[in-house]
Amino acid sequence: MSDEIIGVATFVAQDGKANELKLALTDLLGPTRLEAGCISYILTQNLDNVNMFTVLERFKDKDALDLHSNQPYIINFRTNILGKLVKMHGVSVIFYKQIG
Repeated sequence: MSDEIIGVATFVAQDGKANELKLALTDLLGPTRLEAGCISYILTQNLDNVNMFTVLERFKDKDALDLHSNQPYIINFRTNILGKLVKMHGVSVIFYKQIG
C-alpha cells in the first residue's frame, strides 16, 4: 500500500472574482510543483460553473503534505487571499489515500 496522499480542494469564487481567484491559484502551481514531496498539482476550472476551481494534488506522504501546508505561499493564500475571493462556505478540501 502506498503512503501517497491525494487531495481534492474546491474553491468557489465570489461573483466577479473568478479571474482573480484563477490567478491566485495559478501562482501556487510553480512553487508547489517544486516541493520535493509533490507528485502532481493540477488546477482545473469547472466547465459549467466558471466560478468553481478544483486543485487535484498528490504528495508522496503525510510529511510532504504537512510541509506543503506550511509553505509561506500557502499560508499567505489561506490568510490573505481566500477570504477576499472565495464565497463563504465556498471551500472544500478533502484528503484521500489510495487503496487500489
